[in-house]
Amino acid sequence: MTERMNKIKGEEVLEALRMGLWMITLHPDTKEYELKGDERTYRSLGITETEDGKKCFQKWKEGIDPEYYRYVEEGIQEMILGNVTEIEYRWNSPGKGPYTFSWIGVKVLEKEDCLILEGCHRILKDSLNSYGHKVSRKMGSLIKNDFYQAMLSGTSGYMEVDLESGMIQNSGGIWGKYAKIGKEIGIGFQEMKKIYIKNVVMEQDFDRYNQNMDLERVKERFKNGEKTWTFQLRRLMKDGSYRWMEVVTQVFQEKEKKHRYALFYIKDIDSHKKRHLEQEKAASMDALTNVMNRRKFEASVYRFAEESDIKGCALLLFDIDHFKTINDTRGHQEGDMVLKKFAVILLEAFRKSDYIGRFGGDEFIVFIKHMPRKILDQRLETICQLLKNTKMNGFTCSIGIYMIEEDAMDYGKFLKRADQALYVCKKKGRNQYRYWNDISVMNK
Repeated sequence: MTERMNKIKGEEVLEALRMGLWMITLHPDTKEYELKGDERTYRSLGITETEDGKKCFQKWKEGIDPEYYRYVEEGIQEMILGNVTEIEYRWNSPGKGPYTFSWIGVKVLEKEDCLILEGCHRILKDSLNSYGHKVSRKMGSLIKNDFYQAMLSGTSGYMEVDLESGMIQNSGGIWGKYAKIGKEIGIGFQEMKKIYIKNVVMEQDFDRYNQNMDLERVKERFKNGEKTWTFQLRRLMKDGSYRWMEVVTQVFQEKEKKHRYALFYIKDIDSHKKRHLEQEKAASMDALTNVMNRRKFEASVYRFAEESDIKGCALLLFDIDHFKTINDTRGHQEGDMVLKKFAVILLEAFRKSDYIGRFGGDEFIVFIKHMPRKILDQRLETICQLLKNTKMNGFTCSIGIYMIEEDAMDYGKFLKRADQALYVCKKKGRNQYRYWNDISVMNK
């Protein structure tokens, strides 16, 4: 029997268990609700798939036996609060008589304009022989229920962890082996995480992974009122590539025993995430030179100043000498080639952690994070030499620099001083670099 059941596909399981999947969207501003479901949900409620979501919700609501209505309402409120909740109630089908349903659901998304609940329902008893319980309860260990596994069937993997013992109670999908391994060798979730993290998560995402999945932090967040949260990471693949994934954490507590569990489930969002990153890049990068645009550059400097010490950093303003002449004599196409070549030289000369942007026209701007002046001088000399040796008949640039002496951020002031140093370069014949800090000392 067990072997036969293991071969049943997901759709057949849902059909065999007389179960359907549903989604309710709530609009707090308008107090409107929408109900959508799969074919089994629509069929059990006598609804056609073409019906409007608001009409579907209204039809479902009208069919709830008045004796059970308050329990259903309480159950939905528990879901809205972020609790995984089961509701058992009687529903009157027009022309067919009463059914007894078990609905289980949870809040999966919250935005300013809407909340989304997702779950599954199962027919417990139908027709005139129905019995029904007035039940609205938060769930305990959920993965043990067939129908909850079906609700998670759209995810790439899931784990249920007992927060009291730290043991993995159940797991599936790409995380399917962890529960079995944990039980076989007697280790909990925390130890399992340390063993496998390097094999499945990109190193750059280690901190984010630990911050969101460390069980002590999970318990602390739950204690502070958080019940559901998400984060994104890059999962390593066997061929060395990676895919973007989203991990959802849902913490729930048994009402009677106060036992706490964490349900982690992971979704593949690679296509959506990469499309979003491409759009974000297009909005923040200069299309011609592939360096930051002015807005992105400024925002990056401000963000750095909020998180780190800005004193000792440097702001550099570059201007390609006689660029108008290049455009007028060689044509705008070659002028564009000069801009692109100059951007490549800057990207190669500085570190990946530094910020490089196009300020406008033939001007570029660079923010250097805590580089000794001697090394910065060497980089600038290299840039000037590379420009002279370029195959495009050579060109030069002038560079104004301000070594930041202040503890507090004042971007406008820093930019003005770099621009003043650049002006001195042009006045002294171009093809050189000057520090505002030196100029100000000489003028005293």
